[in-house]
Amino acid sequence: MLALGVSCRVRLLRPVVVAVLTRFDDDETRVGHLFTYRADANETPAMHLWNLVTQMRTAIQPLGLAAAVIRTADFNQRRAAADDAYKIRLRVEGAIAASLRETSPIVEIKTGHQIALLLGVSKENADSKGNDLVGPDFGEAAAAALAACVLAGAHLADDYFIDHVV
Repeated sequence: MLALGVSCRVRLLRPVVVAVLTRFDDDETRVGHLFTYRADANETPAMHLWNLVTQMRTAIQPLGLAAAVIRTADFNQRRAAADDAYKIRLRVEGAIAASLRETSPIVEIKTGHQIALLLGVSKENADSKGNDLVGPDFGEAAAAALAACVLAGAHLADDYFIDHVV
């Protein structure tokens, strides 16, 4: 089964989106970077969303995803009320969710804590596993991809986060 994890950061008020693909079979799990989208400084916010959705559709349409999880920021009311970067991130995550829903039967937006709950570990352990699998630039998306596997019905071994080598 194929599952996708996506994370978004905002740098200089421009979104940077990372997608990680997980192939989960009974005897092995493969995790790899699918794409990174970096918004162009010369484009409008509406064009950022359009270009992101276009790139996402091109990358995932032929895959036949079983599920996708988009990692969102943990909510902080004080920051959310005043932070333009947070608002941009929410728009981007909405656009990602809409584009993924066209090709995946299961699409969820989850915080790091919610992803960890799905995986049955602490947030720190989930993030650490993601970092170990694909590196720190893609770790949050990798943890989201593992959570997408769980949502699609995969059963990770109880010791997966302790000694599983991919």
